[in-house]
Amino acid sequence: MTTPQITGPSIETESHAAFDGTIAVDMYDLMFHDSDDVKPASSQADKGTALKNQVAFARNFAGLALDARLVTDTDADTNFPLATHIIAVMDCTSATFEKGDMVAAVEAASGTALENQKVVKTLDPTLAIGRVTKRYASATTRVECEFIAAQIRNMAANPAKGPLVCGGSNVETLTANKTLTVDDARVQVLDPGGAARDVTLPAEALSYGDSFIIDNTADAAEAITVKDDSPATVGTVSQNEVGIFFCDGTTWRMLQGARV
Repeated sequence: MTTPQITGPSIETESHAAFDGTIAVDMYDLMFHDSDDVKPASSQADKGTALKNQVAFARNFAGLALDARLVTDTDADTNFPLATHIIAVMDCTSATFEKGDMVAAVEAASGTALENQKVVKTLDPTLAIGRVTKRYASATTRVECEFIAAQIRNMAANPAKGPLVCGGSNVETLTANKTLTVDDARVQVLDPGGAARDVTLPAEALSYGDSFIIDNTADAAEAITVKDDSPATVGTVSQNEVGIFFCDGTTWRMLQGARV
């Protein structure tokens, strides 16, 4: 692994965050917000698949570390420096790139964590943490990217006023009720599997600007009742119907129609 290189001239917006200590951090590690503090990508709890790990990291991407820590450094720090908007050259999975291509964090060989200083080309904006800033006509393992922390991206884009976010799909035959998380695919194509089922949406406080599309592909009159986490019913998606569920940070609401 080659240390990332900050290019010049460069955008570099610095901010500070809490850091609890006892975690090794190298300069320019990819960092994420974990509740009230920041940690390097490899410290993110495993979500079960590479896709879910990438989605979770992109949603909480805090920027690049502008300091280093040893695992033996146990002192907490309330002013750990981060580059929340920066252009840097970083290791990548071998690929060709066009200017503007998106990059995501990379799953480690263990299959249970992410790399701290490596990215991979992605076509899915829900996984992206940055964009490539120049063309690479031949396959490369180092790529220059503009990285922007999730908080800045969200403020700029304001998801409450943006288009419906569809980010990936999950096709599943249910054998029990299902609880969705903020890391799940936004399109849920669900067969209730022989009985009516409940699907519970993520907490509103975690879901500002989020949306889910739930498609009921039942082969009989089996309804999917969609609830918030209280739990209160938001709406019911009957056989061959599609429900769109969207959240303003305090309330889930529903639009409904027949599948075309």
